[in-house]
Amino acid sequence: SNPPPPGPAPTLLGVHYYDTDGSGGVSAGDQVALSFDVSIQLNGADPARDLVFVTGDTPGAGATLSGGATASVVSLTLGTAPQLSVLGTYQVGVGPGPGLTPATLGLSAAALPTAFTNVNGGTPARLGDPPLRVYLGDPASVPAYQGVAYTAPAAAAATVYRGNLHAHTGYSADTSGAGTLPPSGAWTYARDTAMIDLMAVTDHLDNLDATEWANTQTQAAGEQRATFVALTGFEWNHGRVTPGGQYINHCNVIGALTAPLTIADTDTLAEFYAHCVSVQYPVGAVGQFNHPSFSDNNGLDRWNNLAYDAPADKFMALITCMGTGNQDRPDRGYDPALDNGWHVSPTSNQDNHTGLWGDKTGRRTGVWVDVLNVPNVLKALREGRVFSSSDTDASARMFANVTGWMGSTITGPGAVNLTVEWADGGGQAASNLKIYTNGGAVAVDQAITGAAGSATVTVNPTVDSWFYALVTQADGSSIFTAPIYVDR
Repeated sequence: SNPPPPGPAPTLLGVHYYDTDGSGGVSAGDQVALSFDVSIQLNGADPARDLVFVTGDTPGAGATLSGGATASVVSLTLGTAPQLSVLGTYQVGVGPGPGLTPATLGLSAAALPTAFTNVNGGTPARLGDPPLRVYLGDPASVPAYQGVAYTAPAAAAATVYRGNLHAHTGYSADTSGAGTLPPSGAWTYARDTAMIDLMAVTDHLDNLDATEWANTQTQAAGEQRATFVALTGFEWNHGRVTPGGQYINHCNVIGALTAPLTIADTDTLAEFYAHCVSVQYPVGAVGQFNHPSFSDNNGLDRWNNLAYDAPADKFMALITCMGTGNQDRPDRGYDPALDNGWHVSPTSNQDNHTGLWGDKTGRRTGVWVDVLNVPNVLKALREGRVFSSSDTDASARMFANVTGWMGSTITGPGAVNLTVEWADGGGQAASNLKIYTNGGAVAVDQAITGAAGSATVTVNPTVDSWFYALVTQADGSSIFTAPIYVDR
């Protein structure tokens, strides 16, 4: 029989950093005390109570773990290559605790899996998907939501591009009419007729065979232009909560280079997440929770009630959110996903089955990049430079403290200034700005004017929080931004 599942992972409440040698910088011998909500037994009988580390590929001299001042504190001594990022302190609705500061160390080297050792036993710490997410590695490889700086275009250098991240072609069994064209026909229509800037073809995984998948990749290569990005992907559907159990709502994998053609009807949600983290994430693909309203309308499980999965968080970057008057309004998926800890951005797509790729409706997913190409679009989707719009020509973006793009995490105490910018190429004026936060509460509600403009508001939460903007236009159209995360 299978072993029992591990117990719940300890929660990292906060971090103390001690500059032991007084050098003014992070150096060998410095101490980092990690404080948890439970007692920690290093190398104990229960592996769920051992710390888990993910490391890179350059050894340095390593670091050591030992017991701390109390049973719930672990002391980490840095080695001669002390390149440390301690992450995972973001817990929606939870504050830092007395005397604790958020984990904000984030340097630039990496270490072998054996770099961390336990001085109590001398054995390497386990390598795996970390419930505590204590990383030794290059910040460039760590997703932006974990509080580590990432390379983003300057605001002035970024251009908005609009598209559709959910579309089917003749490779899906439930298409009809014009929708039965192959992927090349869909991309051609999207580019030359609908005149959108990017589109993901996401045919049903359980309908695809190896030849069709290979053809999708080949056709995508032929449809790329300097002014248009053709993204390959698939829609995972018919997965189950448990083997033989309730069906799960669908997910898109966007930017996929390989398709797990043998697992479509049998995978559980946990197996799907594991596949995506191990196979899809390393090539730059991103995940999207599709049409949350399907759960209610079709009796599908809502991704185990959007239960948080720490390893999958870095992959599942998007969720459909299409306005307060739409079935996929934010309270159906966007808000509860953020409340549960997911770092996701809103998208507005068309789920085409009968053609009209890109102009079936006026809904668009927008991304901000400096140069339009596949890697940049996927990077923007992963890092949250994304908005969802029900208006063809509208755009919006949000910054924290002037330079922090939406999708980024702000750490440390103090007020955070949120600047929201909006524009509409068709001249439609904006009328209202709302800033939403934990639980879907409205933190800011104010009138705005003009087809283009900006507004700055200040928030100062006492607990870990998310904030996104909703710009409403005079005709009722809505534009949702990706969130800013505040880690107290």
